[in-house]
Amino acid sequence: MTNKEKIHSNNYFNTLIEVSLNSDKTQGLVPNSNNDKHAIARLQYDIIYNDAYKYTSDEVISKLHTIRNKINQKDYTETQEEFFNKGRRCLRTSPLCKNYGFGIHANKEGKITLIGVETDEYKRLAKDMTIKKIKAMKP
Repeated sequence: MTNKEKIHSNNYFNTLIEVSLNSDKTQGLVPNSNNDKHAIARLQYDIIYNDAYKYTSDEVISKLHTIRNKINQKDYTETQEEFFNKGRRCLRTSPLCKNYGFGIHANKEGKITLIGVETDEYKRLAKDMTIKKIKAMKP
């Protein structure tokens, strides 16, 4: 990589990505995967929910890209360097936050998990003044 190439990051630290302002969901709903419209949401759900606080935002975005583009493990490192050479959409654009009633919490190490808007944990994090809050993008 040359000095002119920049690695872009979408990682958050000690942050709650809150459910979109115009979301009508009152609880986190598991997306189905029966058609393309829901496929990204379901892949994100499976990656984040099944491995709570295991991955950073960048790792989830990268993993999703790898799965959707059927990139094999052998080509992974080279592909990732290329992938992060330009800016990528962050998880504020996630359909999970926009359409399915989930917030995304990033801990102090930047590892993330999903939290249903109906849960006590979501309410606690939303009130915690030591945690940065940002709203998900509008659908």
